[in-house]
Amino acid sequence: MALPKECSYCKKHYPTARSDAHTWNEGVKLKAANLRNKEKRTVNTAKIGKEETPEPVSTLSSVRTTTKISSYPRWVIDTGASSHMTNNLDLFMNFETVKGTVRLGDDSVIETCGRGTVVILAKTSTGNVSSVYLERVLWVPSLGSCSLLSWRAIVSLGKGFSLASSGKDRYIFRENKTEVIWGKLDGQDYVVQEEKESAKKMTYQQWHETLGHPSPDYLKSNNYSDATNLPKVPQDWQCETCITSKSTKRNPTSITDIRADTPFELIHSDLSGKFSKTSFGKSNYYVTFIDDCTRYAWIYPIHAKSDTVTVFTSFIYARYTQDNAIIKRFRTDNGGEYVNAAMLTLLDKQGIVHDLSPAYSHESNGIAKRYN
Repeated sequence: MALPKECSYCKKHYPTARSDAHTWNEGVKLKAANLRNKEKRTVNTAKIGKEETPEPVSTLSSVRTTTKISSYPRWVIDTGASSHMTNNLDLFMNFETVKGTVRLGDDSVIETCGRGTVVILAKTSTGNVSSVYLERVLWVPSLGSCSLLSWRAIVSLGKGFSLASSGKDRYIFRENKTEVIWGKLDGQDYVVQEEKESAKKMTYQQWHETLGHPSPDYLKSNNYSDATNLPKVPQDWQCETCITSKSTKRNPTSITDIRADTPFELIHSDLSGKFSKTSFGKSNYYVTFIDDCTRYAWIYPIHAKSDTVTVFTSFIYARYTQDNAIIKRFRTDNGGEYVNAAMLTLLDKQGIVHDLSPAYSHESNGIAKRYN
């Protein structure tokens, strides 16, 4: 009579669970199988999708991996890959470190070390060149000698892209049938046609700016022993930066010949502040009133700019009462303390002409500016 099966491993580690119907050896195999299933469930992914959703494993239809990294890997259109991939870290515009894995066609797994955005200067069959932005491109250091342009990743964008083939060429079109990417068959791969960046000869303007905007008389090939490729000065050439930086303002016309003949005929005024420290009277500004004829000045400390109208009203009545004088003209800049509804109403009521100096021209209000 055969003895019933009983697992000593389950009996020891799971005393409340069922431990019969299998032996210890069979239990070890069961444990190993469970560990393998757990590893499959916890493998990180790199497939394009929403950030907040867990990502499945990225897959490749078939690719040969190697530890040798190409400096300039070509891009190949792959209809089986679930994500764009490259082994060239220099291609990324922005990059974030994200660990993950990629499962190959032979069911082996290689590691991904990050992802980001890559720009391809794609050349179409008509000769046009445009910048194609690939998002969430995986950095796979051991990918091999080519970068993969995933057609599945493009389709997942949901923007109506289409894939077409003609002879040895393969094309990717936008929804409006505009060609975006052109792939030519090379061996067994459809290689994306790119416009490679190359060094370009500098123009005269670039040399002029690089050397610090020298005069054309100095920027000549015979003045430099190593400037055999220095271009000639273009006809009618001008540097806008030089013209702007060397421009000067014309001196304003002197107004000493029209100085006021009688006191209080013309009053100059300007406000100064806000000061870092308040006065003993808690004032943050002061406003001055200067008589053009006598150059006599009055200073009024004020708490805020809006108090300018109040102190000017007091000044008008004080001059009328104390000196029996009527102010005829009031010269200021275009500051908000002078150009406002309350001030304009006061001047209109008193019959005073408001002389405003030109904007950003301090010398036109020089008497008040120099006093302050």
